[in-house]
Amino acid sequence: MILLKQNESGIVGSPQDIVALEKKEAASILILSDSHRNPALFEEIVRRYGKYCDALVFAGDGITDLIQTMENLMDDEELAQFFPPVAAFAQGNCDPAYSVCGFDPTADENISCGSQYSHHLNIPRKTVLSAAGEKLLISHGHLQGIDFGDELALSEAEEIGAKIFIHGHTHVPRQVRAGNKLIVNPGSISRPRGGFDPTFAVLTIKGSFIDAAFINIKTWNVMKSI
Repeated sequence: MILLKQNESGIVGSPQDIVALEKKEAASILILSDSHRNPALFEEIVRRYGKYCDALVFAGDGITDLIQTMENLMDDEELAQFFPPVAAFAQGNCDPAYSVCGFDPTADENISCGSQYSHHLNIPRKTVLSAAGEKLLISHGHLQGIDFGDELALSEAEEIGAKIFIHGHTHVPRQVRAGNKLIVNPGSISRPRGGFDPTFAVLTIKGSFIDAAFINIKTWNVMKSI
C-alpha cells in the first residue's frame, strides 16, 4: 500500500519505498497521461495493472483523476493493494500548480480529511524519479516544445543524467530512441489522437534493457508496434 506522503521533489510514497525503487535490480513502471477528467478509467487501469508495477507515473493533464484514485484507496482495501508503492507526476498545461486533496500529504500515515479538503498536493512542472539504477525525467512536454521536436527534452535529460524522458501532451503514443536515451509518450487514456485508440504504457527497466509496452484500452492487449 502506498503511503500518501509527498517528499520535497514531489514524489509520493514512503522514504523507504522510494529508496527501494532506486535500488531494485529491475522495475516496472505504469505510465499514464492525459486522462482529462476520467477518474473511473484511471482507477480501472490501476486495478488491472498496478499490482504488477513498482511505481506509477502520470505525465499530466488530469491530475485530479490521480488524486481521486489515491483518495479512494483509503476506503478501498483492494484498490490500496493494487496501487503501486511510489507515484510520480508532472503538471500538464491543463493542470494547476497544486490541487486540494482528501488526505494530508505531510502525514506519516494515510488519514482521510473527509469532506473538509484542507490540504493540497503540489504538482511539480518536472519530476525526477530513480528506478532500478536509472533516472527518469517526467514532464508533460509542452515546456520542452515537444510538438516541434525532441531537442530540448533530450538536453534537459542530459543535464541531469537521465536516460529516460517521459511526456504526454500530444496524445499520441510513441517510443523513440536517441543515442543512449529513450523518449516515451504513453498516449492518452481518454482522448487519443493520430488515429490511435486510448493507450497507456508499462516501462520495464532491467540492467541495459529499457523498453515500453503499450496497452490498447479498447482490447486490453499489448500493441504489436507504435
